[in-house]
Amino acid sequence: MTQVHRAPIAYGDLADHVGADLGASAWWTVTQAQIDAFAELTGDDQWIHTDPDRAARTALGGTVAHGLLVLSLAPSMIFETLPLTGVETVINRGCNLVRFTAPVPAGSRLRAQVSIASTRRRGPDFTEVVLDVGFEREDGTTACTAEFIALLSPKAMA
Repeated sequence: MTQVHRAPIAYGDLADHVGADLGASAWWTVTQAQIDAFAELTGDDQWIHTDPDRAARTALGGTVAHGLLVLSLAPSMIFETLPLTGVETVINRGCNLVRFTAPVPAGSRLRAQVSIASTRRRGPDFTEVVLDVGFEREDGTTACTAEFIALLSPKAMA
């Protein structure tokens, strides 16, 4: 994986970047080993994920990643596109509008396209940030879209 370097965004400047396209993460390869490990960890060992020979004889042409495996790559990909300064804590609040729009065959390369949809103060200690994220396969197909919601707290001033 190639590291993407972006200019950091300060906690206090997040609202200034609403609507900003933060670009794309590096390309990540989704391997059969990762798919198998995810299946083992979650107990979702459906053959379309774990049986390459059987899956090869279907319209899918081979095994595909679990949608939730793709979704679970988001935090690392997001942090590549949204480096933050002045943030003490990031808390995952969940997702809205998740859609799995195309399969991700084993061996595919994905990247995340990220933009800041909104920010909102949540009391004196947190800012809620909503991110629009699209997972793109290397062939240009969008495989998944979602809104990710996070609560961020600033570093305490010393």
